[in-house]
Amino acid sequence: PSFTAPSTASYNPRIAMKTKVPEKLRKIIAEIDAQGNASLTKLTVLKKWFEPPGRLSVFALWVALRALSQKAKKEGQAAELSREAEALLADLNLSKPELHRGAAQSLHTRLRSFHRSH
Repeated sequence: PSFTAPSTASYNPRIAMKTKVPEKLRKIIAEIDAQGNASLTKLTVLKKWFEPPGRLSVFALWVALRALSQKAKKEGQAAELSREAEALLADLNLSKPELHRGAAQSLHTRLRSFHRSH
């Protein structure tokens, strides 16, 4: 699997990061794809990667879209929450994401509640 860093309005790809963070991210993603998770110590590299304004929110949306694309069968409340998330993220422009804040907060609250009970 390959990782393409999401672009943001405040992120200038012409200004290259002088670190090995992109390669480390690729390895973390490969580990997550292979094992379903990654070591927390390896995830500390993300802090530096997400320092530029806008990167964290775009990456979070990329992860959400990727999670929604999983083929696992969802039933009941999980299916309902998944459909609502898909509707919220439909046609989202990752280069300048704009979510309805109230709808996103409401969904987040219900997702956390669902997660706690399952």
